[in-house]
Amino acid sequence: MTTPNLKYIRELSGGDSEFELKLITVLKKELPGEKSKYEIFFTTENWVGAAEMTHKIKHKTMVLNMPQSFAKAEKHEDMLRNGNTELHHAFIAIIEKMTTFLSQF
Repeated sequence: MTTPNLKYIRELSGGDSEFELKLITVLKKELPGEKSKYEIFFTTENWVGAAEMTHKIKHKTMVLNMPQSFAKAEKHEDMLRNGNTELHHAFIAIIEKMTTFLSQF
């Protein structure tokens, strides 16, 4: 699993630290709610809903420069649509890694 970092955000910002902070703030605000919705869908075995939340969260892995985690989340999304939950724990670990990283800001 890749380690989150700000490389992509810094490339996007062109050195604008205010923009970087705004983007980080959006990630910090959205991720907990998306995780909560994912968990509700997962525990109620709403695989389509869980896949949709996985789709939203996976894009945050790219913003945090985590291409390997993106690939795993993408596979998890596809598997969920078929009712396969094998990658659930790995996906939760990715979310936790992002949450821990974002808590530094």
